[in-house]
Amino acid sequence: NGNFDLWQQNIDGSNLKQLTRSVFADLEPTLSDDGKHIAFVSNRDAAGDILQTSIYTLEIATGKIQRITYGSDVVDGGPAWLDNQTIIFHSNRDPKAPQTDTVDNWRLWMVKLP
Repeated sequence: NGNFDLWQQNIDGSNLKQLTRSVFADLEPTLSDDGKHIAFVSNRDAAGDILQTSIYTLEIATGKIQRITYGSDVVDGGPAWLDNQTIIFHSNRDPKAPQTDTVDNWRLWMVKLP
């Protein structure tokens, strides 16, 4: 439908399954080491604003999506699993005010899942 969602399929192209359904963009998926979760980037809680993205996780078995990072007008991206409970990502957050301010350079951040 002209937007970006996450899909899963077998390596041979069979068993295509849509994992997310959002009118906004779901991007940059990465699979956890145990294969149970996907971390991804989305602007779904920013009404599609491409300059405001957050990190989310998707529990594959249930389809449950959880927002992991929060911030006002920040761009979070490039999630990678350090282990099954920790995600590393890059962001333009200001270390002095990470929820509300941004800086011109990018840093790596780490978040522990609840």
